[in-house]
Amino acid sequence: MLHTAIVVISCGINWVAGTHGNENFGLSIEDSIPKMEHAMLVYKPTSKALIPDNVHILARKCDADSLRYRGEWEKVGFTVFCYDNEHQSSYVHRNYPQFSAVFDKLTSIQKADFARYLILLKEGGAYSDNDVQLYTALRRNFNKLRGKDIIVGWEANFASEAEHQGFPNLRKQSLSTWTFFCKKNSPIWNLMVNRLVSNLNKLYGDVDHAPRASEVTDFHKNVLNSTGPTAFTNSILDSRHHKNTTNDRLRLFQTGASHVLTESFNRLITQLHAHADDMIVLDIAAFGCGQEHSHSPPCESSAENIW
Repeated sequence: MLHTAIVVISCGINWVAGTHGNENFGLSIEDSIPKMEHAMLVYKPTSKALIPDNVHILARKCDADSLRYRGEWEKVGFTVFCYDNEHQSSYVHRNYPQFSAVFDKLTSIQKADFARYLILLKEGGAYSDNDVQLYTALRRNFNKLRGKDIIVGWEANFASEAEHQGFPNLRKQSLSTWTFFCKKNSPIWNLMVNRLVSNLNKLYGDVDHAPRASEVTDFHKNVLNSTGPTAFTNSILDSRHHKNTTNDRLRLFQTGASHVLTESFNRLITQLHAHADDMIVLDIAAFGCGQEHSHSPPCESSAENIW
């Protein structure tokens, strides 16, 4: 019998509710701060452990509306963790102090994007937007693939340029950021975060804050390209297809005045390359049913390939 709990993380305090038989019990997340080297994360070998069956949800407030699909996650054996806005910030400051400066410059939307990537790197498990409804096939499909380092899926996968033209803000191929799965300290996820941080430092290193909605013509596109699906997809795909032959990519890891040493960088890429097969990209049905593009299927609970 599965015993589940809902953990609401609010204002830096963990509130836990759950029962095991007739006894109350509490849950804590293992504290393991990633190592730092020139303000970047360094490679850690991936554990042979499976992706944990935890799901992390971010919301402005962890209330009943934000957690309306909590029961569905619990029914398939997941423990639900919710982080409100205040705790997202305290989490990043506590566990990733090297990224605090750039995090504080971001808009609330960008902070939520960035925080989800950092939480998954440290904790492992699933991330899901609070309005994502899951189907019962998720448990079965997850069990088949949870030995992988990361599980991601296409949000958009246009068959032609003509189809893509109607959605100019999306990449022709774009990975979903509303649901994904990851092992703790996954090498691919690690490198993705480093590339994302490098890009954020390039964009905002010399300014007081990231542009707000009133300051840019296309705020949505700005978010997509900095922390959203476009930035995420670029970083994941580039991480997977990196070669260990270029030194000019050191520039991608520039953080302020610091640079990653060539030896450290090449070691990171070499180790990552050995684990590239541990990533799986699911087709459009998994996390993108019912869309108006990419020939996505209708959302039907009986469909085996819809998570």
